[in-house]
Amino acid sequence: MNTETPDDAHPEQAAQLLPWPVLLPLLVLVCLWGLAQNSGATPTAEKRVRLTVELSVEGQSAWQHAGDSSRSRTQRQYKLVTYLRSDGQLQEFNTKDPQYAQQMMDRAAQVQARVAKAQGRQAPQAMTMQQMAERAQQIKTSCGENKDCLMRGAMELSTVRVLPAGGNAAPLPDTLDTPLEPRYLSFHGFDGCGAQFHEVVNDQAEGQYADVQGPVPWRSTSKADGGLKPDALRLLCLNHSLVLDTKTNTFMTDAGLFVPETSGRHTRIERGRTEAHEGDIQAITSVGNWLAERTRQAPRKGSASISLPVTSKGQGEVQGTLNLKLNWKLEDV
Repeated sequence: MNTETPDDAHPEQAAQLLPWPVLLPLLVLVCLWGLAQNSGATPTAEKRVRLTVELSVEGQSAWQHAGDSSRSRTQRQYKLVTYLRSDGQLQEFNTKDPQYAQQMMDRAAQVQARVAKAQGRQAPQAMTMQQMAERAQQIKTSCGENKDCLMRGAMELSTVRVLPAGGNAAPLPDTLDTPLEPRYLSFHGFDGCGAQFHEVVNDQAEGQYADVQGPVPWRSTSKADGGLKPDALRLLCLNHSLVLDTKTNTFMTDAGLFVPETSGRHTRIERGRTEAHEGDIQAITSVGNWLAERTRQAPRKGSASISLPVTSKGQGEVQGTLNLKLNWKLEDV
């Protein structure tokens, strides 16, 4: 079962970027154009937001292989609070959009087309990534070790309009003078933001394994109830960034949100002996993957829940589920 409130579409994965020697000149052109258009922008005040994420995980599973078997129960609670800030300047483009690189390359192509027209030259040709790779190989083969030749080839490729796979090679319409609505605010973490994190873990497992003298029972627990050390909290402050769409009141991240794991006490009882030690709590991969995907793009406030199957990469048969409940909010402070 998978329930979400509200129901949002998830964006596609980001397109592959061009190599920097090719992409950088294109981005420089767009930046210069943007500076020329916004040279009279009015300074704005810094803005800050508080991001709160609460996640609960509960689940049970059973595993069996030959004479070995186990049953486990997982209970975890996470609460993360961190702060981000923005210079307050609304931008025309969303830098977290998976299509952002293509948008910048398209605008760079329009700038180049204007320059070519003013100089009486033809507009730059259009190529897909595959065609550019093939042309780059041709240049490398033709030039050999000739640095001047290789430089001319690099300049040639830097003027190419890059097409997405299956894209239309027809000239782009010139939209550089079309006003774009400034609606995006970029927020970044900062040192000493005052982040907080708390995790409660109560994982238990018991089972038996086959031995020449008969089955050997065992029992283990992993428990935690605490937060992060100062260095980890500092990283928590710095590791978050997002773009807020002020028109739709949604935010977008590079790879979704995450919750870290703390350390806890691990105990194992076997053959009448008890062993205990302090160590890291092991992250549950499927939980982290779902959280990241669900918060890749999200409204400022929302909730979601899902039941995930428990899987195993090893031998034997495993059956079980993990029930996740998520709440988040992004508030002005």
